[in-house]
Amino acid sequence: MPAANVVSATAMITAYNQYAYLREAREIFDAMPTKNLVTGNAMLAAYAQCGDHKGAREFFHGMPIRDVISWTSLVAMYAEEGSEEESKHVFDRMPQWNVVTMNAIIQAYAESGRIADAGKLFHEMPERNVVSWTAMVTSYAQDGYLEDAKAIFAKIPQWSSITWNGMIAGYAHKGYLQNAKGYFDEMPEQDQVSWTTMAAAYGDCGLVNSAKSVFDSMPLHNVVAWSTMVEAYAHNGCLDQAGSVFVRMPKRNLVSWNLMIVYAQKKHLEEAKSLFEAMPQRNVVSWTALLDIHAQNGHLVLVKEIFDRM
Repeated sequence: MPAANVVSATAMITAYNQYAYLREAREIFDAMPTKNLVTGNAMLAAYAQCGDHKGAREFFHGMPIRDVISWTSLVAMYAEEGSEEESKHVFDRMPQWNVVTMNAIIQAYAESGRIADAGKLFHEMPERNVVSWTAMVTSYAQDGYLEDAKAIFAKIPQWSSITWNGMIAGYAHKGYLQNAKGYFDEMPEQDQVSWTTMAAAYGDCGLVNSAKSVFDSMPLHNVVAWSTMVEAYAHNGCLDQAGSVFVRMPKRNLVSWNLMIVYAQKKHLEEAKSLFEAMPQRNVVSWTALLDIHAQNGHLVLVKEIFDRM
């Protein structure tokens, strides 16, 4: 891309990064006649997020200049992979920190299961913003530390819908539906995630009528909400109702198609096969479901044929 300017090339690198096309991102970077810090940080993020930690380290050390974003990318990468000594070493060498850096590391710790480290860093922060508080609440809630999440939630100076939804999801995941519903009802304004989380929670606990009640009360039904209702019925063996919702869906995604194939195989082999053939697009889940259907029925020749089509 000899004619590409810095802005367009950086946008291309970021786009390739989102789809894990690391080689293509690097080709764009290498072809740039001029590069700046923003471009370098985009390339560094591509290495880190695609899991090429060796490449990220080498690229970082080869950068002519670095800023707080560069350092944050590297320390977050080490934190996510559980390299405690490396993450601390880089963190201690950082020439400056800011609240964005701290938030990134907290989230990296939480995602790698190091909730105690995330909490320690949170309490050591000289200043916090709404992202800091929200990250800590959702991290505690998702890991099942509900009392800790509740304590942090009570101290938050400003709540966001993400914070509320984190509490709802945390209690729902543990099966504490009354607590989840309590936070749902207390929300100043529920969003689509809130409604869908409650419907899914009821479905997971076998309360399909309550799930339907929540679904019917939703101000808006998007494809996730419809898929949630399909799963609620199918998960509880209500295959006819699941099929009815599936047919009524104005738009279907891969998740809803795959759900119907997986659950249809429990009822009718031919119905599952018809659903598969009707799919506008398929992924590995779709193909695996079809393979499993025929394998369970002893159709080994068909299994081989399907495998060859994948």
